[in-house]
Amino acid sequence: MKKIPLPLPDLYLIENEVFKDSRGSLSEVYKDEQVYDTLGFKNVLELEVVSVKGVLRGLHYQLDPYAQAKIVRVVSGKILDIVVDIRKSSKTFGKWCSYVLGDESRQQLYIPRGFAHGYYTIEDSTKIIYKLDNIYDKSSYRGIRYDDESLDIDWCLKDDPIMSEQDLALPKLSKAEVFE
Repeated sequence: MKKIPLPLPDLYLIENEVFKDSRGSLSEVYKDEQVYDTLGFKNVLELEVVSVKGVLRGLHYQLDPYAQAKIVRVVSGKILDIVVDIRKSSKTFGKWCSYVLGDESRQQLYIPRGFAHGYYTIEDSTKIIYKLDNIYDKSSYRGIRYDDESLDIDWCLKDDPIMSEQDLALPKLSKAEVFE
């Protein structure tokens, strides 16, 4: 495994080594003493999400003391993953980064605390695994509207996305509670 820095500080792509032979393939996707220790990441919760093509989820995060770092991996299908720096003290506050994650690449995205996260499903029946370093806490849950003009995120949408009412009601960044 190796971690590759992305344009926003503390954001990494994790590449897994894949071993192939005539039977198929094998790759380690989580091993404490390798990449994860260098990130200070300890897995306490794992979620599995399955979405149809065209679903947009996000932009989500939790505030302290329940803020969460995430490791996102696509088991089947493909997504456009979006991450926004929402740390007011950061030089990249309000900047975003996108990355296509899919089952063929077997790459994972590490998203530190202090970032909002969302994704758009590119293929039907896309299955995503999240590893989280903190529990879910409903009272700490927050979000930012996906189409906030101040962020100017390119979601590469061809049609109106399929979204929850909750996500459609999220505030813009200027009205959202964020990290100092």
